[in-house]
Amino acid sequence: MHLALKNNKSSFKPLNDDLGLLYAEAVEQPDGTFKEKGIMNPIIFQDQFSYGVLAKRVEMDSSNKHHMKVVYLYYTTRNFTEYELKAEINLQVEDVITLLDCVYDAVSKEYTIYWKNKYYSYLCVIEHLCELNATSLSASSKFPFTPLFMWDRPDIEQGNSIEIDDNLAEFLRKKLLPNQLNVTALTKLL
Repeated sequence: MHLALKNNKSSFKPLNDDLGLLYAEAVEQPDGTFKEKGIMNPIIFQDQFSYGVLAKRVEMDSSNKHHMKVVYLYYTTRNFTEYELKAEINLQVEDVITLLDCVYDAVSKEYTIYWKNKYYSYLCVIEHLCELNATSLSASSKFPFTPLFMWDRPDIEQGNSIEIDDNLAEFLRKKLLPNQLNVTALTKLL
């Protein structure tokens, strides 16, 4: 997963020399060897732990990126430099799906998952993200989907964007931006 910072006056600036900051762990095979895995289409959101990441686990060559048996990895992080894997969410559905966004409501203590297939967009409300499965997705409600922001990096596929506080932005700037970027109050993380 690649991250970038943006304030209200600049375009996105890649962090960590535009190298990944989150990778899926290899999976042990029956013969005892390990098979490399990757992630794609990560979604970053604020949650009860600080921040959450949902990302589709794929083969390193992305050969199963449209496979029906899908595993999403759910991570939490406080600073986007250290991650804890909370769950592997198996979604065995009859259609290819793409998770679009996840929003945590601290008052109701529920997650709203926005997802789509090739025909419609949906939303699903769930109390415990670790319990997300194909059954909970099948109980979703249809909704019209509109992207929340316009992407200004034509060389990279659009992801989602969240606001972070100045302290975290400054930490990331110092740790992961070699050229000092002046980050102001409105900071977004991709």
